[in-house]
Amino acid sequence: MNVLALEFCTTMARLLEGDTQATDARFNGMAQGSIPGTVRPTVKGVPAGAAVNCSYPESWMPDRPQLIDLLARTIEMRSRRFNPKTRTIALPPPDWCERLRAKYPYNLACEISSQGGWYDLIEAYIAMRIETGDPPILEQIKQKLGELRLYERGAFRELEWIAMTLSAHVCELCGAPGEVRNFRGWLTTRCDDHAEKTP
Repeated sequence: MNVLALEFCTTMARLLEGDTQATDARFNGMAQGSIPGTVRPTVKGVPAGAAVNCSYPESWMPDRPQLIDLLARTIEMRSRRFNPKTRTIALPPPDWCERLRAKYPYNLACEISSQGGWYDLIEAYIAMRIETGDPPILEQIKQKLGELRLYERGAFRELEWIAMTLSAHVCELCGAPGEVRNFRGWLTTRCDDHAEKTP
């Protein structure tokens, strides 16, 4: 299994952990992505609706198909930097903010104070919203309590929460699968390779 498929499967397992209704959700291979030269994971068996989390009956849970779709789109964006010879994924470019602003000037006339590891997630989120006919106008993008926060003009949308939920499983430095960690009182989402890097 290549590194992109492994990242997808690892993150999907973490997102659906403990969801007894999603036990049939399975990785179904890689397909050509919507962007030339990219690949996107496919999945089968993801049940409709939100998970029922018995441990926290009052907590909000994301819509499973949208959550897994945003994850697949994020992996598709990461596949642009995949090197098949070395079987590695390059780090996000240092100028990732400028690239996003150039590509989405209408959507991103705002402060961005997050690390480059969420570059692909942010771009996947914007593209997904544009495809649905509801382009976002972001007023601020930042990290808070180890998760990505997307503040928009207008009404709050569920997909914002879905992106925040996914971000808690994506390293904010490199984009690999990660988890929220406490670094001397500072919450940050990191992969194992970046777990000890000072925030």
